Amino acid sequence: MLGSVKGFLTFISFERGLMLFMIAMGATFLVAQNPTLTEATYLGFVAFCLWSGVDAINNVYDVDLDMKSDSFRADFTRSLGRFGIIISLAIFALCMALGLITGIQLVT
Repeated sequence: MLGSVKGFLTFISFERGLMLFMIAMGATFLVAQNPTLTEATYLGFVAFCLWSGVDAINNVYDVDLDMKSDSFRADFTRSLGRFGIIISLAIFALCMALGLITGIQLVT
């Protein structure tokens, strides 16, 4: 079970997504005139979903290249099969849906 969780977290590149989440929150506080924690968290979540979806798509299509750099992630991606592309597209669609809900031009 822990191998599956670790594989999924590396598949969506959780660490980099968390980094972008925090950067987006900080940028919201710096740029917005009246920032609130909910707006910053929301935009951070959108950035996290966007990065995770894009990185997951990259992992699906570059699985042979990943065999040399990160064999664990490549093996996990191969084990997902077609379900991997469905996961990545679902995360990407979630990001776009969240962007459309806000109506903020920079998000969509």
